[in-house]
Amino acid sequence: MKNCLPLLIFSACLYQLGYASVSLREFRPLSDPPPLASSARASEIVESELKENGHILFRGSQWATPTELSKLSERLRSRTPLPSTPFNYDLGNIAGRTELAPHVFRVSGAPRHVLVNAHSEASYMPSGVTPLWIAFACPIATNFTGGATPLHRNADILAELRSSNVGESVFQRAKKHGVRYIRNFPSEVDQPELAALWTDRLGYPTLEKTFGEGATASLLALKYPELTVEQTANGVRLSWYGQAMAKHPLSGEHVWFNQLYAMSAFYFDDPGFAGWAASIPLSERPLHAQLGDGTDLTAVEFQVLHEAHEAARRTFEWNADDLLFLD
Repeated sequence: MKNCLPLLIFSACLYQLGYASVSLREFRPLSDPPPLASSARASEIVESELKENGHILFRGSQWATPTELSKLSERLRSRTPLPSTPFNYDLGNIAGRTELAPHVFRVSGAPRHVLVNAHSEASYMPSGVTPLWIAFACPIATNFTGGATPLHRNADILAELRSSNVGESVFQRAKKHGVRYIRNFPSEVDQPELAALWTDRLGYPTLEKTFGEGATASLLALKYPELTVEQTANGVRLSWYGQAMAKHPLSGEHVWFNQLYAMSAFYFDDPGFAGWAASIPLSERPLHAQLGDGTDLTAVEFQVLHEAHEAARRTFEWNADDLLFLD
């Protein structure tokens, strides 16, 4: 089948959630889906199904525009207490996701020659503003073929991780210390060779591309007071801490909700990067995630974490006009 060009729709709230209650064995489309833009019934059905089953699939829903999806998001958001902190992607893996309508983004991922590792969306956000739910929409088919969307149930990841002594050790240390996230931004002005490596070979943004011309460590410290901002020999480093586990506000279940795996600098050892980052220490690569006590996972520990995610992976095959909501 052809890949879809997906859109990402968020409803942000203070809670940090994973896909705790989603059964990924089989997604059954909702029969007789209502029009998404013309009726409040759609938002009521989404709320009910997410609470009951953790997911809902609209197939053949014939939504027309990102604006319609935004309106549906607003209906759902109107029932949820919202934080004052804005939701943004400044500190994500890839800068510049395009917001097509309020809360609706065109997905721009890693370079096509590499895979995107599994992650709990936005669980790294330093402000604690993370999605209450997430939806993927498939408006059009792309010109290239192959691939499907991998989805992972958090409970399955955790069960696999804790099934070995190494994995149990990673879990206990992450639970105790949380996760430290690191972003390194070389300057196109001061470090042109490293900046070219970041952008041309690794597909990651530089200081100027992310924060604008004239960005400095002192200015970023003012903009992001919750972060640690450091001037380094290679540019600017931002770091902050996040939790490894989150309590689901409805079920009370504690779920594995972080990006210790997806944002680890071991990511750049993927064959798709052809060894361009091999000579760069983990903590100096574009992004990195450590345990909260400042220690790196070993290569063996990262492999166990990788295998836990792989074992829990399920794939979702898209049809054009699909709209999939996940808790």
